[in-house]
Amino acid sequence: MEKSEETWRIRFVSLGMIVLDELRLPSGDILRDKVGGSGAYSTLGARLVTGPMGSHEIGCFVLAGHDFPQYVTELLKSWDISLEIDVDNDRLSTRGLLEYHEETFNHKSFRYTTSPLQPMPRHLPTSLLVSESFHMLLAPGDLLPYIDELLKMREQQRVGQRPVIVWEPLPIKCRKEHLDMHVRACGSVDIFSPNHLELLALFDEATEPFNRELIENCAARLLTLQPTPALNAIVVRAAEHGCFLTDGATKKWFPPFHSHNDRVVDVTGAGNTFLGAFTTIFQHTRNLTESAIQATVAASFAVEQISLPTRSMDKESGEIWNGVMVSQRLDEYRDKLRRMDNRTI
Repeated sequence: MEKSEETWRIRFVSLGMIVLDELRLPSGDILRDKVGGSGAYSTLGARLVTGPMGSHEIGCFVLAGHDFPQYVTELLKSWDISLEIDVDNDRLSTRGLLEYHEETFNHKSFRYTTSPLQPMPRHLPTSLLVSESFHMLLAPGDLLPYIDELLKMREQQRVGQRPVIVWEPLPIKCRKEHLDMHVRACGSVDIFSPNHLELLALFDEATEPFNRELIENCAARLLTLQPTPALNAIVVRAAEHGCFLTDGATKKWFPPFHSHNDRVVDVTGAGNTFLGAFTTIFQHTRNLTESAIQATVAASFAVEQISLPTRSMDKESGEIWNGVMVSQRLDEYRDKLRRMDNRTI
């Protein structure tokens, strides 16, 4: 297991998986051992918004098999995060096959090719267990046991403050027959974030054509079904349509950073990246608008290439991703919002 030499305040940890993907492209090309999974992309989002000065505040836990590539370890280390890798020498690492079925990269299919190594709270070292926020991608029936275990373990470590918990639902479980389970599970989290297709599926509503009013109504209905006010907000990720958030009293739409598809190569992982950034900023500010702004900018880096964006250091600018400073892109997006509705963000 990788050990950090110092103890850092940890602001974010994802209980998602790091998946080694084999990508089969429409061209017939095959790319192997590309880093994917909700754990990788949500950690990316958190890392993008903290920058190099706060990089150690981002925790990353990997359950790995004996075949986990060294170059992936080195890639994650290069982000200068608080990385912990637990290797099971009797298991294979989590691997998947992601097939793209058309040139636009929109139609794709995925399946695991090894048994998934799903991190659970009991796997976390104390250094990450005390994180101030967590991202979870789980079915509603699995979410509540995870949270119970997490809180009990934190109590044993005398961690008094409850962490911020952001829940991303498992797509296959987003069906009308599971609505009640989702409602109950929402009562144990701070933020619930389905994409618009998942939200509409919970209410058995049509997903085409895109309908903002219908999405807003479904989010409002989900909030009114809550037996307690534990849920702070619903954040609906809507791909090229941006995102919508509501806490009951307010509702806001935010456009995507990229207005034109010529910059968008592959949207895989964009939602996870968004949530890693959103969780980290919300934990720090409790400001939904600011969290959505920075999360939207973080997601823009995830869609510009296949797999993860490229990080490098510039002598004048410092850290850059895909050749751009995150702060520069954030300024551009704030300007875009001001131009759209002449409001101050």
